[in-house]
Amino acid sequence: MKNFNFLFLFLAFVSQVAFAQLGSSKKDDVTLIKDRVLLIVVEEPKAELMDKLKDDDKTFYQTEIDEYNALIKKVLPKYWKFSTKIEFQTRTEVNKLVKSKNEKYAYLEYSKFRVHFSNSMGLKATKNMKNGKFNLVGGYEESSFDIRLCEDNPLGVPVYGVYMPSVEPNEGEMVYALKQMQLQLNRKLEGLKDIGIYSLYKDNARQMSGMKLLIDKELLNIEENEIEKYYTFPYEVVDKARIDKAFVDEESGVFTFVFIPRSGGETSTVVVDTKDSNEMGRTDNSRTTGVSVSVGNMDKYKKEFTKGSIRKDDLKIIAKQGSK
Repeated sequence: MKNFNFLFLFLAFVSQVAFAQLGSSKKDDVTLIKDRVLLIVVEEPKAELMDKLKDDDKTFYQTEIDEYNALIKKVLPKYWKFSTKIEFQTRTEVNKLVKSKNEKYAYLEYSKFRVHFSNSMGLKATKNMKNGKFNLVGGYEESSFDIRLCEDNPLGVPVYGVYMPSVEPNEGEMVYALKQMQLQLNRKLEGLKDIGIYSLYKDNARQMSGMKLLIDKELLNIEENEIEKYYTFPYEVVDKARIDKAFVDEESGVFTFVFIPRSGGETSTVVVDTKDSNEMGRTDNSRTTGVSVSVGNMDKYKKEFTKGSIRKDDLKIIAKQGSK
């Protein structure tokens, strides 16, 4: 029984360590990615899926693809520094290289298009979420940026991946994810293990007193005049656009909450600086919404389920981390 308890606690800790990332992250594979040509997947509509969609769903599908392709082409060349050899390539061409197990290339993809848009049900679930609708079946989606070697199983574990704050990422969220991925890849090249990477935030937290916390007013779960009861370092309550701009502009001296939706109605919560996406603090790494579906409060459930919220406990926890 003691061995079982130890195994359970160990697995729970490992789950916490990897809550915002996924993948094997083997140093040899990370080295290969750095040395190879990195293909950035440019998405295309799948003919077999288009044939099954109604006209408005076809329009949504094509718009999602067009918006993503435009955004990744805008953001990646500016913020991706890990690889020096980068090419944009269509999904069709990347699939050919994967099928032939070509060892010259690695590739970066956004899982939504391969996983959630693999069938009409998944696509409609994303469409409902974007339009403010919510249903329990397909009402939640976990998505990630994944980086893989072309000779690996395309359905297997990636070399590395970062879970996204939203299945509909904007420019700021995409910058966060790309920088977070590069931080972890570089740390793997330095020889750091997962547990060592997990602990880095403890040192970063000491910088909070000299930085400003940007708090999204729409996600604040307490009254604004109560914040100082729980958080005594500098802060500013702002709108989401201000936070996104801080990531895009690589603003120094500020940090903010990032919520990572996870399966089972859980949300992982971190605070990161907007200059390089370094983690500066963590609250409970895997929390449920705390809202019962049976009570019928679906508006509150939807907000918690898909975004998370900034509670007094979050402020108290990071303030304590910053005071150590």
